[in-house]
Amino acid sequence: MLAVVENATETEIREIRVALQRIETYEYGECTVCHKPIAKSRLAAVPWATICIVCGTRAKRNHAENNVASGNYLAPNHSGRNEPRHIEHTSVKTKLR
Repeated sequence: MLAVVENATETEIREIRVALQRIETYEYGECTVCHKPIAKSRLAAVPWATICIVCGTRAKRNHAENNVASGNYLAPNHSGRNEPRHIEHTSVKTKLR
């Protein structure tokens, strides 16, 4: 458990450093995907955000669609937590009448 916390902390530190670099280059607050301003409310919640809500939502949706298409997705297990599962795609043939 401690390793997970340490990894999260290291990741956040890296993201904060990137945000500080973006401040120095006057790029802070600009979405790296669409180049539009990132909402102040998003930056207040996640100061190291590099993409706006619209682009972030689009990226998550595309990632989820790719996982489902490849047969990978998160499904609830009996404990109520999500865990990776793999779906085997089968071909279903139906007769046309």
